[in-house]
Amino acid sequence: MVVHEQKTLPAVFESGFDILPGMSTSIAVLSTQVSRLPHPYTDCVFDELLPKTQYKITPTDCRKLCVSRIIERECGCAPIEIVPYQYENYHYCLTYNSSDEMQVFRQRGCEMNIQDGTAGPSITDEIQDCQSNCHWRCEEVEYSRDTTVSVYPTREVMAFFYTMYLYYNHNKEKQMAWRHFNRPDIKGQNKTPDDYLFRTGQGRTTGNEESVITDAVARWINTSFARVNVYFRDVTIIHRSQVPAYNWNDLLADIGGTLGLWVGVSVMTIFEFVTLCSEMIMLSLNRQNKPLG
Repeated sequence: MVVHEQKTLPAVFESGFDILPGMSTSIAVLSTQVSRLPHPYTDCVFDELLPKTQYKITPTDCRKLCVSRIIERECGCAPIEIVPYQYENYHYCLTYNSSDEMQVFRQRGCEMNIQDGTAGPSITDEIQDCQSNCHWRCEEVEYSRDTTVSVYPTREVMAFFYTMYLYYNHNKEKQMAWRHFNRPDIKGQNKTPDDYLFRTGQGRTTGNEESVITDAVARWINTSFARVNVYFRDVTIIHRSQVPAYNWNDLLADIGGTLGLWVGVSVMTIFEFVTLCSEMIMLSLNRQNKPLG
């Protein structure tokens, strides 16, 4: 399972985590809005999309895409764990071909060599050059999570769990119960899975749930079901933004402060100096234009 931003591909291999059967997993999510400065401060990009998809591209997707294109070119197949973007013209690297039984092994070996960096220096350099152009997005949402796990369901509620989710459900789950619990010693005795699952033979709880459930159904429920609760730990959203460390306002303020400290220059002094210069220029022009005698 993976928690990721909307309209982005889930990075299952990089950010995923396992959900254990027989457990109740609670995931508290905290959202963080990240804003990065564009060029010339950083090389971030604004919501570029993966080719032929509506998914926003992430640095992980971009690096995978670089590898995927080379695998498709060199091995003639599309890797199943890397970004899908042009699969209509390719088949998966693990696809079995009855006319060439060794093809799947050759393609898989070629794929592993490229991903492990043992396919040759030229291919490795090509991948690195492509991945050097993968940049962070200027606007994105990050999720941090806290995970807690507890036993589910407990022995006391297993009979209620079976009654609610399996006894009154006559489709796939009911057929699964037949498959798991139709033992040879009860076949042909006109008994149902409920007769085996419940010691009472009535297929419903009797108020003493712990004594009703057999060890077999308890093991089956513990290995076949899991509960996942995903919720926001806090309704607030954290905003993390980049700002310029030094801008034009800071530069002008530093220049003015330095001049005022060491030279005693202020706005009034500069105004007086400009006024004095203009008056001296006017006097000089008047003297030049005044006739002699």
